[in-house]
Amino acid sequence: MDPYESTSSIPNSNGDYVEVDYDQLEESRTPPPLDLYGVLNVSKEATEEEIKDAYKRLCRTFHPDKHVNPENKKAAESKFQVIQKAYEGKIIYDMFGEEGLSTSWEVGPRSKTPQELREEFERQAKLKKLQEVENMVKAKGDLQLNIDASQVFDPYDSRSRRRNRFSIFNIQNIIENTEVTQLSMKHSFQTQLQPQTQAVVVGQTLLRNGIGGGNIVGTLRHSFSPKVWAEVGSSIIQPRIVTAKASYSIDTDSFVIVSSHSDSIYSPPNLVFTGGRVLGKNTTGYLTYKTGAWSLGPWGANGMYSRREKSAVAISINGSYERSGYSFEIQTGIGQVYVSLQYNQKLFDDYLIKTSTTLSTSSGLTVILLGERKFTEYTKASLAVECGIPNGVTFKCRRLAALRELHAEHIENRKREAIEAIQLLLPSVERKTEVEKEKEGLVILEAWYGNISSLSEVPLNEKSDVIDARIPIQALVHDSQLTIPGGYSKSNIMGFYDPCMGERKQLKIKYQFQRKLHEVIVDDTAPVACPLRSHIIPTY
Repeated sequence: MDPYESTSSIPNSNGDYVEVDYDQLEESRTPPPLDLYGVLNVSKEATEEEIKDAYKRLCRTFHPDKHVNPENKKAAESKFQVIQKAYEGKIIYDMFGEEGLSTSWEVGPRSKTPQELREEFERQAKLKKLQEVENMVKAKGDLQLNIDASQVFDPYDSRSRRRNRFSIFNIQNIIENTEVTQLSMKHSFQTQLQPQTQAVVVGQTLLRNGIGGGNIVGTLRHSFSPKVWAEVGSSIIQPRIVTAKASYSIDTDSFVIVSSHSDSIYSPPNLVFTGGRVLGKNTTGYLTYKTGAWSLGPWGANGMYSRREKSAVAISINGSYERSGYSFEIQTGIGQVYVSLQYNQKLFDDYLIKTSTTLSTSSGLTVILLGERKFTEYTKASLAVECGIPNGVTFKCRRLAALRELHAEHIENRKREAIEAIQLLLPSVERKTEVEKEKEGLVILEAWYGNISSLSEVPLNEKSDVIDARIPIQALVHDSQLTIPGGYSKSNIMGFYDPCMGERKQLKIKYQFQRKLHEVIVDDTAPVACPLRSHIIPTY
């Protein structure tokens, strides 16, 4: 016999030799799993009543309350846990098989009857299946409504100088001077394609100042390693925007994120570089650089100054605690300089309060107070109030003067082209104006474009950073309707040019429709729709 065979012969109790499998003996050294039937001392064909009777008999002996001696009581507790586990495990095994035994269950008090345990396990099984479905496709929706009530609280507004100072308590005044400026809806779906790959589809619509639009955006995200992940996305319909983002964790406390987005193949994508560092247990610091619109030789050289994105550098600090958090950011750049402070505090379990204060060279001082309540696990509602001084903070430096000097030739050429366009538009505009007057349609009385918010005491026609845009705006009127899409600078419109490069620009229109005076002021890239009832100048 080969002494190295895995089996051998050993004598049994009768003196006979039997074959022994040493591999099996080796496996037997591993503790076997808990045998539910063996603990309860019942056969595998035992009925529910027999199992219940066996469980009760064991409880009468091993229940901790049956013992007074501390040592015996402690020993009974450990034995009773094994008995309880075997009894509950038998029910789980009968209902869910081996998979049920390998699943973690929480069934509450140990004194439940078999029927109660079954109902509890069935409930948890349904929740588990619902959670699995939810994990496969995560859905999230958001509805936002912006209401402008600034005129209600401004009794000395130029549109209503004769308004009574107590008019803010007048219901009619509140209704007439409250305007829905923006309505947005967004819904997203997220699904796990692979353990390291996710797909997100977002549908969104936006209605602002009477003009609306929508798009569908798809994003694919993949984790290459615990330190590196990247994602790419694109909108499906126009305007077509392609985005990309990548993140790299240098160590446990430092990371770098690079993101880009592009809406045209005729210019390089805008890039954003962000470096982050953990400064403390609850504090993280960030340094961000935004390239804005830029060119690479001839690629992107045409029209880069009319785009909204400007180069900027920002530094911020974020703090996060169990029930509160804050963030502080300072940004400086060509487009604007601002300081922002945000703070949020959780009240109780379902309430959250957020406040934000921003001081900017373009939008002035803004304060936002938001309250949020969680109604269900998947539903939240919030209400925000925004107030501030919208005129902006005057801040000029040599950088702005140098920018205009550098592009003086470009500005002069654009001004000359605008004047030539106005001369060409003038005859048709005069005819169009007469037609609109005859039918009491839309007649543009005044239109000013530029930095109209600064030096408000100076008449607009005497300001060097404002241009008269009445003729180009009247030329855009068709059938008593004026529509200017948003998303781009109005300096691109025929008859327009940028009179204050590097500064915030607005368009102010005063018009007559159906014998009523109207007035509206919009930001440079905001859409315009006229006529609207909210533009009516009240007469008292």
